[in-house]
Amino acid sequence: MRWSTVVCRKLSRTVRGSVRSKTPAPDGKYEPPRAVVRVLDLPDEKPPAEPTVISYRAHSPGGVAVSAGDPAVGDAVVAWTGIDDKRSQVFLTRIGADGKKAAQKMLTHGKNGVSEGALASAPDSRATVCCTREAWA
Repeated sequence: MRWSTVVCRKLSRTVRGSVRSKTPAPDGKYEPPRAVVRVLDLPDEKPPAEPTVISYRAHSPGGVAVSAGDPAVGDAVVAWTGIDDKRSQVFLTRIGADGKKAAQKMLTHGKNGVSEGALASAPDSRATVCCTREAWA
């Protein structure tokens, strides 16, 4: 079983935009973190490990969706929205059986951004479907 959280932080702003920090955020960027997406693996027999950070740059209004991946492998897929080129986009992150981030791709490239993403998987199937909704201009 996996659990995801989105932690929103209040962003400090100046009249001209984001405040640039003199020290990097945990992801190495100098802009303030946005919403943080974390995934926690909850194994049946062992105590849970530390949560895995998926992103420090999520866009919280889009939410997070988690779906089981290949049952033989024990992985999962997380869909979440983040900002790319000042527009919200849907990202997919594969979580391995060890609960760690295995791969990540930006799924959408909409000119208006997206407002949300959702995941669904068929029982006894390796297929996972992601649906997105484009934001209005």
